[in-house]
Amino acid sequence: MTLFWDIVPGEVCNFYCLTCYAADNARPDLRVLDWPEMKKALDRVISLNIKDIYLLGGEPLMYRDIEKFIGYFKSKVKDGFCGIVTNGSLVTKEKARSLINAGLDLFNFSIDGTTAEINDLNRGKGTFELIMDGIENAKAVGMPFVIGYTITPFNTLDTVNLFPFVQRIVAKALSIQITEKSGRAIHYFKEWNYIEGLKAICRMYQYRPPFYVTVTPKKLFVDFLNYFFNAGLNQNEAKSAICNGGLTMAFVSSGGDLFPCAEYAYSRSNGQVRRGVNLVSDNFDVIEAFVNKDFTKFNKAMRLLAKTKFTTCKSCKYIDFCSPCPLSSAPGVVPECEWVKMQTNKLKGKVLNSQIKLLIKPQPINDSKISFSVTTQKQPLIINTSSVEFQKLIDLQEVSAIVNIYKLKNQNIEQAEYKVIELLCKLRSHKIVEIEGFDIE
Repeated sequence: MTLFWDIVPGEVCNFYCLTCYAADNARPDLRVLDWPEMKKALDRVISLNIKDIYLLGGEPLMYRDIEKFIGYFKSKVKDGFCGIVTNGSLVTKEKARSLINAGLDLFNFSIDGTTAEINDLNRGKGTFELIMDGIENAKAVGMPFVIGYTITPFNTLDTVNLFPFVQRIVAKALSIQITEKSGRAIHYFKEWNYIEGLKAICRMYQYRPPFYVTVTPKKLFVDFLNYFFNAGLNQNEAKSAICNGGLTMAFVSSGGDLFPCAEYAYSRSNGQVRRGVNLVSDNFDVIEAFVNKDFTKFNKAMRLLAKTKFTTCKSCKYIDFCSPCPLSSAPGVVPECEWVKMQTNKLKGKVLNSQIKLLIKPQPINDSKISFSVTTQKQPLIINTSSVEFQKLIDLQEVSAIVNIYKLKNQNIEQAEYKVIELLCKLRSHKIVEIEGFDIE
């Protein structure tokens, strides 16, 4: 189980991001555990056999005993993992070195733009430079890091620059999420919505990135990205799967309250903020019973609720594996999935009625294989066809004519269209061909 721990309250931060999901009393636990309390809470977590912890906030590096936290956890759990989600501004070389010596495994640097001009619109003037300094300091001491990029109303056009940026700074991976309708971000959802975030992710995929990427939207959107953009996303690892709260993940508030998830922790019951079991004040047998029984009950209830609350999900092939959060999402249709369905039909029509242009010539390997030297991966891309057959297809230019060739190979029209679109979109993702009019509305 992975534990997401608000080690400091959401308001405890040295940045003032305009779209902060944790601000404006969205996460109203204002308590902070001192070290003796934190050590007791950690002992309980370790006794529950939890081995993976991500430290969140606010800004988690503002917790004064953070090295003690990491060092104690890693000394007790030899195969444990501890990561920090940070804005990076407090990561000096000395701080990075002390954290790596304590046993920190990973920095997740949050950034909202690939330039100061874009990032600082949301995070504040001068913050981009502070984040980049933190990244360079982490690199200087050999600390692995990933980039967490949240799509907001301020950076939707910037995502086309994101893959080159991540490559340039040599990040291990990229995590993409769309800002939540929570905290300060609520004010921006009057003129902006989640669909704009989906469009921004599509614009991001100008080519297949040579590094690991995760995205938060639903499995139907992951399917869409994999098919039309050759994104290579792992469906089994899609973050927005059906509820995993209490099964593979849990949450701890800054005051030490343990919940199956953050959404449940901060949704209100009878006007009051919910209280979970407390890792410091409650008896361990109470905590253990809560985790073993109530977590499972909660998860089962959420999965059942998801199957009845969302009309879009009822006819979806992923109904047993994916849904919006039933606690935070409005009932009825799922707008992002309806948008994906509409764009699937539109983009399919655009590709089938387009022309293609070859940008890179293939090299023959043998009578049945060709290869392309591409910038999107270290190894050449290999396609199972002869150079003669491939050239015949390219010379046709019209995608509809290519479909007719495939149809002659004992395939019906639907199969032929599917195979041709899949091939051409794969080639496009590696910058081998250009597809006329390939864009998202």
